[in-house]
Formats: sequence, structure tokens, C-alpha cells
Amino acid sequence: MKKLYSLVILFISSITFLTAQLETINITTSGGSYASEKWVSITDATNGGGAIVWAQGNSVPGTYAGSGLINVDIQIAAGTYYVNCYDTYGDGWDGTSISVTSYGSVLASGTPGNVGGNAVKLEASYQIVVVAAPSCLIPTGLTASNLLTTSAAISWTPSGSESSYNFEYGPTGYTQGTGGTASTISAIGTIASNPNSLFVAGPALFPHAAVLSLTSDGAASQAAQTYTINVTSLPAGGTKWRLIKQNNGSGASFVPSSTGQALVLGVNTLTAPASTWNRYVKAQFKNNTFEFDTISVNGALVYTSTSTSLTGLTASTTYDAYIQGDCGANGTSSFAGPVTFTTLCSSVGVPFSEGFSSALPNCWSMSGGENWLFNTSGPNHVGNAGNLSGSTFSGGHYAAIDASGYSGGGGSALLESPTIDVSSLTTAELTFYLISNEEGSGYSSTL
Repeated sequence: MKKLYSLVILFISSITFLTAQLETINITTSGGSYASEKWVSITDATNGGGAIVWAQGNSVPGTYAGSGLINVDIQIAAGTYYVNCYDTYGDGWDGTSISVTSYGSVLASGTPGNVGGNAVKLEASYQIVVVAAPSCLIPTGLTASNLLTTSAAISWTPSGSESSYNFEYGPTGYTQGTGGTASTISAIGTIASNPNSLFVAGPALFPHAAVLSLTSDGAASQAAQTYTINVTSLPAGGTKWRLIKQNNGSGASFVPSSTGQALVLGVNTLTAPASTWNRYVKAQFKNNTFEFDTISVNGALVYTSTSTSLTGLTASTTYDAYIQGDCGANGTSSFAGPVTFTTLCSSVGVPFSEGFSSALPNCWSMSGGENWLFNTSGPNHVGNAGNLSGSTFSGGHYAAIDASGYSGGGGSALLESPTIDVSSLTTAELTFYLISNEEGSGYSSTL
């Protein structure tokens, strides 16, 4: 009996050892029309053949229970499979798209058409290869924001195991890995690393400082000033911080006191009350090695451990940016990106002229109910039978709008130039050529 018992234990342990590791994929269907007609399955052979590994609504072709648009994570063993797209009416996917992703990589995507009329319900079958999760997952959600003429903010969502990030950017068209600007970004914020150049030197007792407002800020410095920092790690014995605010006339006072208060794990907030005089307000810290992941000033986020600020960019220029996770002993992820962004246009000097060409000029914008056209003839009612005689600055091109049926602000079609700096002129003057054909319809257009 004792031997039999031992054999049973060994047999059970061997079954546990052979249990397959499951990976995660996501299937998302979106857009188009007639959402209720869309149904998806996964099989181990093409065109819905072989064994069904997964099916929408746990049903089978022919019943299509649970049909409709989906965004679902699926646990599946590594291997080769086929994602099958059915339309219950058999007339194509009506513009609906499908995307299959896993650990930040796209395994398949497309917009199935109509392959055989109403008699054929299967509209597409995509092969996917599911692999084991990488030891260092790719960051997601790479985004550009706060775009100005020479700066931008880039943020991302971590996979959760990064100790640092490899970041790279350059003008659109450059080859990633060569020719760009590369840097390493710590996933852990400290004053010593001075992220986004937020910290400056302070006095001996609190030698590290961050500026909230300055006397030169005028009325803006008189408002209440709030500094919030989310602390994730503290040194042995802890550390303290305080706010220093300039008094009216001379000297300064502190919040909560000159000796400061202890930083705690989590959110720490101090506020300097509003004043009636221009002043500086600064946050001061005793230690520069405690760790944090977010900082905000007056409610505006100025730092996260998953963002970086770019400065010294060129105005009106398009850039690509990439991010890679570094998980230390677990290696690095693939690069995420690019995220593509364009810096704002700077003001232009005088003299300034624009004769137009075949497309919307750089740094110009248009909006409203109708797009402007950049033509050498037409539309129909421009000039004599749609033609202008003579020449223009750019060799015949002009900006034109039909404007039929437009009246008042609700019918505006706007064409806006870049900001023109006329500060060097004693008297500024604007000249332009205009042709307008009013056909007695009662519509009015304002230039």
C-alpha cells in the first residue's frame, strides 16, 4: 500500500508539471455599421476549420450567439491559430475593423470585405502566432501633449517592471536607432536626478528647493500656491520638507513652520495662502534621495515617472518619438512608437507675403463648414467662367471658397494666417487681392 501511494503522488505531480502556460491576446472589433451581425472565432485551422479554440458567446458558426462588437482579453496557449470573421447576414463587415494584439504587438488587423455574397458567412480568416510573454513588456499609451513652438511633453504607461527607460526622438523620417537624440530616463524620481530640471539649491538646513512662484510673476504669485508630491520611498529615519514664502516688505515665513514637517509615503501637500503682494514661494527639502513618482504645482502636473519634457525643438517641425522599457536582469522590451507630433508655428516677421500654391501653406489653418481650395482656375463662379486673368504672386494660384448657402457666423469658412509680428513697424498695413461674385442670393460673406 505504501508503494502504491507513492506512485499516485508522482503521477499527480507529473500532470501538474505538464499544465500548459496560457498567454493573453486581445481582440477588438470597432466601427462600421450593423454591429450585431459581427461574430468572431479562433480555430487551429484556416477558414474556421479544425478545432474551435475560442468563440464569441461560447457558440458555434451557424448559431452566432453573442454576436456584436467586442473588446476582450483571451487566455490561450502559445501557438499558431486563425481568427475567423463572420457576418451573420453574409454581406461583408460593413466597414467594421478587427485588431488582434498581444503584449503590445499587433498580431493581425484589417477590415473584412464581402467574399461571396449572402451564401457565405465567413468574410476573413487571419493567421496569428501567439508567443510567450516577453520577460520585459513593452510600454503602452505613448502620447505627445503640451505642444508649443520649441517644446513638448511625452508620456507613456509602464508595463510595471521597468527600472528605467530608453527614450529616443528625432525629425520625422529619421531611422530609429541612428541619427536621433537618445537618453535614459529613470523610472524612479529623486531630487538628485533632478527630473525636468525642477530643483535648485536651497539653504544649508533645507538644501534642495523647487520654485512655485517668483516676485516677477506679479499678480500670479499672489494667489495661493500649492505643492503636491507623491512619495514612494523614504530614507532610514525619514526626512522633512516645508514651504518658504516671502513676507510683505522683508523677510520670509514658513508653512507649516521653520522646522518643517515629515514627508510620508503617499501624497504630501502644502499650501501657502494667498497674499496681496508679489512674492516668491518655494518648496524646500532636507534630503535628495527619497523617491517619488508625481509632482504637481497648483493642480498642474509638472512631473511623472512616466513622462519627459522636450525642449530646444524647432518650431513648425514634425518629430517621431520612441520609448523602450529596461527591466534590469529581465532585459529590455521592444521599442514602442513612434508617436508623431508637430511643434507649433512661431510668429513671422515683416515684411510678410503669401501668394499661395497648390496646398494649404505651412502654419496656416482652415476651419468651418467648407474647406478652402488652392487653385489656378475655378471653382465655377470665380472670375469669368471660373478663370482669372493676369498673374498672382505665386504664378497663378489663389485661395477660393464657394460659400453658397453660408450666412453669418454659423456659416463661416475660416482661413487663418500664422501670427505676424508687426512690433517693428510704426504703422502696419495689410494689402490683398480679392474677387467676389455675388449672384443676388442674399448670402453675405465677411472678410
